Amino acid sequence: GNLIAHKDISLIENQTNLITQNTANSNFIKQICYKKDVGFGEYTDNGIKKFAGFFPIPETNWIVVAPMDRKEAMQDIVKMTTILALVCLLAIAIIFFATYKIAKMISKPVSFIADAVECISQGDLVLENFPVETRQKIMERTDELGLLGRSLTDLVMGLTKIVEDIKNASEKVSLGAGQMSSSSQLVSSGASEQAASTE
Repeated sequence: GNLIAHKDISLIENQTNLITQNTANSNFIKQICYKKDVGFGEYTDNGIKKFAGFFPIPETNWIVVAPMDRKEAMQDIVKMTTILALVCLLAIAIIFFATYKIAKMISKPVSFIADAVECISQGDLVLENFPVETRQKIMERTDELGLLGRSLTDLVMGLTKIVEDIKNASEKVSLGAGQMSSSSQLVSSGASEQAASTE
């Protein structure tokens, strides 16, 4: 248990034996000496908590003990923990911001399309309240929302064509009805003239 190296030279000059000394850390030193194995431990020296790594030197009776103040050892761990916490907070903020932007990129066109479908269901095929630029942006997308926008445009165009066809057919029916009315009036007046001439 004799010291052969220490920062306090007086301990070496006095040939201090840590096992026979009755100090708070003598039990720790005894455990190290009797264990004769590589290890790590914690002890208190003059009220200061310390860590110590130790290992025996083969083929000698020597054991090297390397102590370090617990506060000094933990200082880097505290710095690392603080940096890690800041990095985690920054990563969470970036993830939150990116999630918000992505959600907005998806929800805005979906809301626009839902409103357009609502107007179409009420018979508005012109969609005057929906900016052409926004419709164009949605249709230019290469994802499912773009496909939905293009399909909605095709639907509106198809419905508009059907309405125009019905309008044209209605006009033709109206024109035909007018002609039939004129023809029936001619037939009626011709029948009246014929009836008058037979009398």
